[in-house]
Amino acid sequence: TLRKVESWWDKLNDPAKSKAPSTIRKYRSHCRAYMNWLIRKGYTSIPNYFDQLEQISKKDIAKDQRKRGTARKPFSDNDLATIWQNLTLRKNQDTGLNELFLIAVYTGCRIEEICNLTSNDLRQTASGRFYIDVPISKTEKGTNRSVPLHSVLEKIVVGRAGYLVDVGKVNNRYGERSSAIGKKFGRLKDSIGFGKDKVFHSIRKSFTDKLKQAGTPELFAADILGHEIKTMSYGVYASAAPVETLIPYIDNVSYPELEKLL
Repeated sequence: TLRKVESWWDKLNDPAKSKAPSTIRKYRSHCRAYMNWLIRKGYTSIPNYFDQLEQISKKDIAKDQRKRGTARKPFSDNDLATIWQNLTLRKNQDTGLNELFLIAVYTGCRIEEICNLTSNDLRQTASGRFYIDVPISKTEKGTNRSVPLHSVLEKIVVGRAGYLVDVGKVNNRYGERSSAIGKKFGRLKDSIGFGKDKVFHSIRKSFTDKLKQAGTPELFAADILGHEIKTMSYGVYASAAPVETLIPYIDNVSYPELEKLL
């Protein structure tokens, strides 16, 4: 019921629990996206009460991160190469974590988006080029967006059955598939020496920088990343660009230092 959802929201926002606004916003976004998916599939007729919760703005998150000293920064090319070396040189290899990292590097998808991808979400264009149809996202714009598959990823995910990334056992109260594997990445990057300003989401920032360096128009970058466009003309009325239009910009994404190691 709405009352129960509001009660849950109030508990999350309790100052005594010291949860970061970015974390609380993430919980709301995941729940909202999941309910939208259930409604769209016809599994429930219950209204999406998460839509009615007070939103936490990006300004509030940025303010909190400055206060905590945790404003997110992108990984450099050398950073990404260093992470890959540490992933692949470990005695006990974690294929799921390795592949999660590469999919993030070459799609810019959020960690929970990647962890929910299955072989059913792989599509092909008329010319035979593979792309991903992202089924669940924290934003409405991000849900069901098309992200072309970079050639580096084809040998990893094409032909696979089931989930594209093996995240191990899923056992948390919010049903997040990314929770445990995300913590693994966090421990790894901490062991390398990265601080709180560089996290898994920093990979998405690195990918965004690559799109910008490749001259990707902002509207196309927004379609790839699942970002909202604020203008009336494009944000309200415009449809997403055809996936064929986005392919050249994905193909231009390159990480020279990392690719020497692949």
